[in-house]
Amino acid sequence: MVSKTLVAIIAAGSAAVISLLVFFYPFEGVQIEGLRSNYAVGEEVEFIIKVRDFDPCHRPNLVIGSTENSEVVWVSRSVISASCIQQPHEANVSIRPADIGDGPIIIKETGTYELALSYGNETLRRTFQVSE
Repeated sequence: MVSKTLVAIIAAGSAAVISLLVFFYPFEGVQIEGLRSNYAVGEEVEFIIKVRDFDPCHRPNLVIGSTENSEVVWVSRSVISASCIQQPHEANVSIRPADIGDGPIIIKETGTYELALSYGNETLRRTFQVSE
């Protein structure tokens, strides 16, 4: 009886470790390219997210908010699927905000804004200004 219990504990522990490794797999090489430091009010904020070793079961999460009043002005769609079929990782992928969110990013108020990009266990933060 002790051996069955020990096997069950080892199996459960191994499953937990494997689950954590899959969930928190360290994705390296996330970059934001083309984000300028200044935009005009009403101008589209364009940039590209570059991901090395892209995992199709995970999508970048992107939030843009005002640093002055914490108002979120744009957020990506985050699709979490328990039924995702693990596929080979693609070497290098370029993602535009429209690929993961609704419409272009257009900010209509002046101020300082922060872009926060999360992918895997990496988070990148960049600030930019919107002025007249």
